[in-house]
Amino acid sequence: MALEISATFLFGEKELKLYQRWQLTQPSISSERYGLLPTAFEYEDYLFWRDHLRQRYLPGGGNFIEGLPAEEEGAYAGQEEEAKQEQEAEQGQESEPKHELELKQEQEDNEKDKIGEEDPSIESAQDTPQQNPTPPEQVDGAPENETAQAEQEEDRQLYATASKCQHPLHPTHPSNSLEPGEISPPILRCPLCKMRAHITFLTVLSSRWVDLGGPWRRWNMEADPQALNYTTGTRSYHRAKLDLVREVYAQEEWAEAENVWEAGHPGGVDESVQQYGANAALDLLRREYTYPMTTVDGNGAVVEGFGTLGSDEQERSTPKAKTVVFTPDTCDTRGRPNLYFYRVYTPLYDPETCPHAAPDPEGWLDTSFMKDHMYAVSQARILLLLHDPSVPYVTYVDLNDGDDKGENKHVERLQEIVADVLSRKDAEDRGRWSQMLAGTSDIFFVHRDDWGEGDEFDTFSMSPTLVGTLAETYARLIGDIDEEEFPLEVPEAARELDEEQLAEAQMEGIQSAFFDSDSDSSSSEDTPLSPGVEDLPKDPEIVDQELDDAQRLKDSEIVSQELRPDAQERQTEVVEEATNAHNSSTTSGVVEDISMDNGVTDPPDRDVDMIDAVEGSEP
Repeated sequence: MALEISATFLFGEKELKLYQRWQLTQPSISSERYGLLPTAFEYEDYLFWRDHLRQRYLPGGGNFIEGLPAEEEGAYAGQEEEAKQEQEAEQGQESEPKHELELKQEQEDNEKDKIGEEDPSIESAQDTPQQNPTPPEQVDGAPENETAQAEQEEDRQLYATASKCQHPLHPTHPSNSLEPGEISPPILRCPLCKMRAHITFLTVLSSRWVDLGGPWRRWNMEADPQALNYTTGTRSYHRAKLDLVREVYAQEEWAEAENVWEAGHPGGVDESVQQYGANAALDLLRREYTYPMTTVDGNGAVVEGFGTLGSDEQERSTPKAKTVVFTPDTCDTRGRPNLYFYRVYTPLYDPETCPHAAPDPEGWLDTSFMKDHMYAVSQARILLLLHDPSVPYVTYVDLNDGDDKGENKHVERLQEIVADVLSRKDAEDRGRWSQMLAGTSDIFFVHRDDWGEGDEFDTFSMSPTLVGTLAETYARLIGDIDEEEFPLEVPEAARELDEEQLAEAQMEGIQSAFFDSDSDSSSSEDTPLSPGVEDLPKDPEIVDQELDDAQRLKDSEIVSQELRPDAQERQTEVVEEATNAHNSSTTSGVVEDISMDNGVTDPPDRDVDMIDAVEGSEP
């Protein structure tokens, strides 16, 4: 996966050919990896090979890859074949310097043999030992680093060395603890050279990645022509950084082992060995490794640049002492005991002494769900309307009353229906209806479409009170309506009837208006508004009162279309009968239909009837 990244991001077109040429000379690189991104160590080996090749063919210096004069490109192209021929003739002289020294030594020995044969005195003079030889340190013009070279040679004899960089390894390295005859994998580089190779490789990749935008770039894969190259650079940088992280983990374990060994062997390791150890490698990482990062300068401006790891020991600033200062109007004094703050468990708490106490004895009002319309639905009264043929009125059951108020299956069902209704509205209407529902305290009337038994329901409607609804009669019977606040309104001519006759007339009127199974056989002209008052005189005041009652019954109707197919037709006939009886009278206070499917988009201020929205909305 990681090796599938192309090397075109790292090398130019010309240098890529040179890199592939180097890959051909490496037997450890398989043919499947030709032209792919190298590792940190492979990149270091390639740079060494490239620089050596440049010095060989271009002794005048200059960058072999970048800045090469145009007139020299053809010259190098002609020299490539000559270089191959010379390389074959030299038989690996370039890659095997030790073999070259051996050849020179053999050649010198042969020449000495020839000279000795021609002049035997020279050979005898060479065999004569010199008297009082001059010590190496007294030789005039001797190099100053001979002592250092001697120490390094001594270190190589005492410690194991890396085969490629020839640096001594710390005694904690496994190569220094091998038993005689035991074979260990060859160590090519010391910890310091390993870390330097990773830092060099990652620095080159990060610089090229930052040129394309780095971690701050916001690009569009379809519109940006450099998007593919940027993606390749990001993958290359992440792969190289992952290799560095793995190397750091290994070096940290190695550094810990070095510290333990040196603590048990004081002075047992020379400084010439420590400078190539794991601790030195980690110090190099902190000093020289840089990575793209975003910082903030002293003025608060965002700066996109590079950062360093820094030191493990971070400066810790002493926190400043903090003090608490109270305003002069604070009611709590210094010597006030905590017992005065216990609101529930002690009678010593006096809310009047503190201006922040709740004015209501029940405490502050919870307003956390003030704008949540679904929460308002869950806290409202949910009355299930029931049609029992044995009684002449509609009964109901409160589904949202008890310990599980707000969290029961009936609340969830009602919330689903409300959400379905609102989902069929446009955004503007949905917002207004949600705002209206969030602040409503109306009663939700629910029932089944087929008026069957059970607590399941399919539709709902809303009303701020039980007065004026089909549930009014049952609500008055069970005391759910305060008679003093909402007294029963009856026609003036009907006040002569006693209470029993009046109640019977009202019940029979409701039953005949909505639950009469034989309504088809009776005409609208023969059916009175209420059987108990059909023989009363039809003076204008009575007609007006009957008309108002019929209109109020129509406006507060919740389920008239659901009870019977001819219910709406029957109600219309009742209203027309009252209208024809008093043509000169006018009907005032007629409330317009506010159903959600008749073109009205603004939510009502008061009564809300959403049955038509549930039934008439398009699926």
